[in-house]
Amino acid sequence: MKLVEQADHFDPNPEAPGGNRAWLYAHTGDRWNAAPALPAGNRQGPVILLVHGQPGSGRFWGALPGHLSRLAPVYSYDRPGWGVHRAAPGDLRYNAQWLCAVADVLGGRLTVVGYSYGAAVALEAIAVGCKAIDGLVLVAPAANGLAVGPLDRAFEPSWISSATAHAAAWGASGRLPPRLERVLLAAHSLAVESGALRGDLIRLRTGAAAAVPVAIVAGLADRTVPPTSVSALASALGTERVRWSSTSGHLLPLRRPRLVAEAAASVIRAVHG
Repeated sequence: MKLVEQADHFDPNPEAPGGNRAWLYAHTGDRWNAAPALPAGNRQGPVILLVHGQPGSGRFWGALPGHLSRLAPVYSYDRPGWGVHRAAPGDLRYNAQWLCAVADVLGGRLTVVGYSYGAAVALEAIAVGCKAIDGLVLVAPAANGLAVGPLDRAFEPSWISSATAHAAAWGASGRLPPRLERVLLAAHSLAVESGALRGDLIRLRTGAAAAVPVAIVAGLADRTVPPTSVSALASALGTERVRWSSTSGHLLPLRRPRLVAEAAASVIRAVHG
């Protein structure tokens, strides 16, 4: 699966890539840099890929990449419609297809760190057959119906995504500063993803993830994804690897990066020894 850069269209089997991937990042020298063009399958050993939530971007992660880079090369990307990625936003399956496409570009054996909605994207990617993922770290995972909140339900009427689509298209016409253009596209992305969220999470198949090591990191003070949701997910995945932070809320990658890195290290050890 290749990658396509278009504001209003996604083809899961587009032609040729190698074009501009300004939304794909490598963490080097304690900062995010544009990822080099890598032919598929060129890496040996573990690779860590970060998948952000909503709202968010591939540069969201604070100090966490620095801790993870001691374990393996670290990459991140702006999901469609977020950051500088101008591809159209979409539902959970669509985001999973993009994750599979990024995995094809990076090559190697991926440990995916998915945060919030990004955790659901990672689980769905395995469900749709992404063979490159051999380990998961799910951080404050919004990955079942118990994680759907009032704000998500507020986006469910279809007229909201239609209105934000018109605003995003107007913003992309070149009449606005780039920063405001990105704000309008992000608002549309939030409307599209949240509007489909409840149905997507009800349909989410977690069984395929049983084939790979999974660790979960969550906060007992999380008001966005309640502990009951995390416990139900852990039970569905059949994993006891839940690292709880007694004082943390939803922003675990920023507040407890060492805890997340410890979970990633445990998954990498389980896969690679």
